[in-house]
Amino acid sequence: MRSIVWDIVDTEGPITFKVLCERVARRHGFQRTGSQIKEIIQRALKRTRSQSNGKGDDAVIWPNNEPVSDWVQFRGLTVNGETRHWADVPIPEKIGLARRILATSEPDPEDAMREAIGMARLRTKTREEVKNLLARAKAQLAESESDPHPSNVSYLDRRGR
Repeated sequence: MRSIVWDIVDTEGPITFKVLCERVARRHGFQRTGSQIKEIIQRALKRTRSQSNGKGDDAVIWPNNEPVSDWVQFRGLTVNGETRHWADVPIPEKIGLARRILATSEPDPEDAMREAIGMARLRTKTREEVKNLLARAKAQLAESESDPHPSNVSYLDRRGR
């Protein structure tokens, strides 16, 4: 089980704990991810992969030897051939998309985010999330402009892609 967990994290990470549990369960032919599977996965991760989560955010599991970061480049809604929903994208990656959009000086950043994630329109909950992500990204960008040695380098940049 450990090798499956590590393989998924290292090929698809950063990944939310929820999505990781679903992927592991599917590989084993289970339709649901019960508490027993979650406990086994948590034990497999213990001291082997870094985890992070912000206030109210889902836990994010990071690939082996990759430092935790506030943001990473948005990789789209298909990663390594696996399709994912916007709700399954880890917060650091969502912030990466918001940062990219803000850097392009789009006249309507919310609409640019909506378009980037392939939605015809944003529901109230998603619109609020997008506003929050844009605010967090804007704060991070302002902070990094005042810091001549920013500590957050994107995950993809560290891997040389």
